[in-house]
Amino acid sequence: AGSTALTIDTSLNSTFAGDITAVNVIPTTALRIGAADKWKIRGNSSNNNLAFEYATSTALADANIKLELTSTTAKFAGKVGIGIVPVELLDIQSASGDARIRLDAPSGSDTEVKFFNAGVAQYTIGHDDATDNFVIGGANVDAPLVSVGKTGNATFAGDLTAPGIYVGSANTSFDF
Repeated sequence: AGSTALTIDTSLNSTFAGDITAVNVIPTTALRIGAADKWKIRGNSSNNNLAFEYATSTALADANIKLELTSTTAKFAGKVGIGIVPVELLDIQSASGDARIRLDAPSGSDTEVKFFNAGVAQYTIGHDDATDNFVIGGANVDAPLVSVGKTGNATFAGDLTAPGIYVGSANTSFDF
C-alpha cells in the first residue's frame, strides 16, 4: 500500500510528504508562495544558485529582501536586524547584557574592519598579528596611522605638527 505524497484541500492549500523536485525549468522560474505571490524560492540552473526572495511586487527583479546562496557564498540584499527591527543595513541589539561582534582569524592573519568609499578601502581598524598591536590604519592594518600595544603605549605615524598633544585634560599638554 502506498502513502499520500500530495494533498490539496478545498481551499487549494497543498501539503507535501517528502522532497519536491523540479526538473527542466527555465532559470528564472520560481516557486511562488502566498496569495499575493510575494514570497519566492528561485533556483538558477545555469549557475546552481538558490535565492529566497520577498518583493512588494510580483516581478522577480523587484525583490526587497533577497538571500542568494552559492556553493561558497551567501549574499543578502536588504536590511538585517539581530534582536531588533533594522533601520540601518545591519542593526544588532542585545535583550540583556553587552552586544558584541566577534572577529576571529587564525594565527598569522590580521583581524580587521575596513571602511570603503566608492569601492576603495580608506581606513582600517583591527589587530595586526605581526606586531600584536591594535591599529587604526590606512587601507590595511599593515599601514598603521595609530598603533597601540598591550602595554598601552601608542605610536603615531606622520607629522605631529599640531600646537600640542593633550593628555587627560586641556590643562596638561606636551608641546613638540
